[in-house]
Amino acid sequence: MPQINAFRDNGYASGRDFCSFLLRSPEFSYECLRQIVAEYPNLRAATKDLKTKDSVASELSAFLERDLVSAEAILLKYVQQPRSWLSFKIGSYQNLPILGTPHLLLTDFCQDSWHGPISDSSSSKAWYLRTQSIDSPTVGESNSGNQIIMKRIRWTVIAELSDRYIALTWNNFTHKKIVDDHLGASAQFPFWKYISAFTDELISQINGQYEYLNLHKLVLLNLWDRYLSGSQANGYVWKHLRIRAEAAGVAVNAHSAGISDIDVRGIQALSNQLAMAAMRALGFSEDSGNLADVEVAILRTLIHEWGAKSYEFSLEGKKSDEPNDFPESDISESFEGEKINKIFRAHCYFGLKPESKSQDSLQHLRTYLAYGGTRQTIDFLLNSFDDINQPAGPQLDLLDGSG
Repeated sequence: MPQINAFRDNGYASGRDFCSFLLRSPEFSYECLRQIVAEYPNLRAATKDLKTKDSVASELSAFLERDLVSAEAILLKYVQQPRSWLSFKIGSYQNLPILGTPHLLLTDFCQDSWHGPISDSSSSKAWYLRTQSIDSPTVGESNSGNQIIMKRIRWTVIAELSDRYIALTWNNFTHKKIVDDHLGASAQFPFWKYISAFTDELISQINGQYEYLNLHKLVLLNLWDRYLSGSQANGYVWKHLRIRAEAAGVAVNAHSAGISDIDVRGIQALSNQLAMAAMRALGFSEDSGNLADVEVAILRTLIHEWGAKSYEFSLEGKKSDEPNDFPESDISESFEGEKINKIFRAHCYFGLKPESKSQDSLQHLRTYLAYGGTRQTIDFLLNSFDDINQPAGPQLDLLDGSG
């Protein structure tokens, strides 16, 4: 049976059996299990000679069955695990109701619903879990030969609530569907069909008021100006990594319905040539200090005019002795050997096609653990929003008004 990046229930009995296989699944990383073990001396002693994730999971499930480990402690480490995908809104909530039975999620498949809250005594944040059963057909053997057997995937979305935002995080997976009585090719699970509804469900339960940041404007206008052409640009490297657009050529086709990948290197080469041509036309030398600014301006115009529906970039800054808000652990080699801070990397889906049946209907981000994952992504964007909207300065329209 092929491994998928999700928990697939193969008919496990509720209780310890279910828990053991859940802990072994991709839902729990080996690091997460080790963090749980580290909090219990008796469990540390029982697992000190165990070398595999499966063996640690088996022992941990046995301790849970005997009430020697707290279900709340396991769930807290689980919800705090880094995940790849993120969708968030800023605002506030009125209350944190008790929903579902979180501890049962460790020993039973449970119904599709919200469960929580999970709290942390060292933080003001709270977490809820939303589970969703997904049909997962697979080929199995029987007396009459191979046949399609239907299993269930339990997909879990985590909602993190702070005093200023609600953030939904999740991992995605690929799986097969039945096509004409046969298994089709593996395809990405369409999470965008669920996330908005999940968000609305929880906001209703907590009596919240939230709206999206205008991610398109924040990234392609404000942050671009600050780190590519503004006074803060010196000492930073902004890398264009991927663009998805509705036009596949330089000439804009306003009626194009498809989304395609654009070769960023080609756009950069074109913008460089256009910048040099513009400088020559204005009588400036091509090695003038203004060439880089002209190239950046042309590049942004091209990306906007190409109808970017999503855009991936990274931002890195030179490490200095000055105090900053960037994690010291996120260091890599760049700037010809100088150490730098990995500040931000994400693929930003702007959600500019709300009526679409594709992921372009949802504003969300694909994050990267090497750049701090969802946690640092949220912090960077919110800090950038706050810096731009200083109380003493002009208040920019960086909220899109959606509830």
